Amino acid sequence: MIRRGGCACETAPGAAEIKESGGCMLRRVDSPIGTKGFMTIEYLNTDASLTLLREGRIGRIGFVVDGEPYVVPVNYIFDGVSIYAHARLGHKIQALRIAPRACLQVDRISDDHHWSSVLAHGEYEEITDPDERLQVYRKLLARFPKLTPVEVFEDHGPPRPGAIVFRIRVETVTGVGSF
Repeated sequence: MIRRGGCACETAPGAAEIKESGGCMLRRVDSPIGTKGFMTIEYLNTDASLTLLREGRIGRIGFVVDGEPYVVPVNYIFDGVSIYAHARLGHKIQALRIAPRACLQVDRISDDHHWSSVLAHGEYEEITDPDERLQVYRKLLARFPKLTPVEVFEDHGPPRPGAIVFRIRVETVTGVGSF
């Protein structure tokens, strides 16, 4: 089960007013925009957060290696429980094998004042079962038929041996937006 992350708006820098309304609402005094002179940033409810995660195509996977944070873009799919992606063996995969905690950040930006962003946290896990690996790989290629940089297949055959197919089992999801 995916749970919503905790609210941290009480300690956010620049918070002038916090109001409960089906979630938190943060008004920032340092953003003179909007009808009342403030840019309003609201927490998304769980359904809105999961919808943005499901509809996204490119996310930024975050992980830590040797105490340093790394964030890299990935194409992904989300089935409502796990995030699926694939990559070649490299820095990202090696780091996630050592420390499997990861997050994926996805956003939708209309303009500077109309945007939403979701952050999903969970555990990295490689998919090694050949049938499941092929099934996930085909779903990735169906959504991204010219998937790069890992490889491009016209026949949607099995993943090449160098391709690592993985999931992040999502545990928490939080989202914010300015509308």
